Amino acid sequence: YGDENYYPLVVCNAILGAFPHSKLFVNVRERESLAYYVGSSLDGSKGIMTVNAGIDDSEYDKAVQIIGEQVQAIQHGEISDQELGRSIKGLVSGIHSMEDNPASLIDRNLLGLVHNKLRSSQEVINEIKQVKKEQVQAVANDIQLDTIYSLQGTRGDS
Repeated sequence: YGDENYYPLVVCNAILGAFPHSKLFVNVRERESLAYYVGSSLDGSKGIMTVNAGIDDSEYDKAVQIIGEQVQAIQHGEISDQELGRSIKGLVSGIHSMEDNPASLIDRNLLGLVHNKLRSSQEVINEIKQVKKEQVQAVANDIQLDTIYSLQGTRGDS
């Protein structure tokens, strides 16, 4: 949260999987029809990004491959102006929506207190709007795969 790369990482997460126009949604769910849901999220306190997908067990290997390819695409700078612009616009819209949600405001301010960096909504918006593709690519190159897990159940007739 206090790192200078925090906002580029927020935008990177948005491009990867926070919105319906994100790489994961477009490529894993829509183009390849591998998931009934897919997205990424970011824990800014720990610097951990997670990807979650609801897939059929038989599509596991292909889904993992294509998810990895989306991260690699960002690492290689394959970020369109449209992806960047829509992601920033979506993030800004989300921040404006927070202003109407007391729990969201409390969460953001608690995060600021914990990290000794209280930020107004306008400060956050200004920071997000300044993020450039090159910054997103640079921060994406620091993303390292740590753990893959799959929850698999058994299908029964009952």
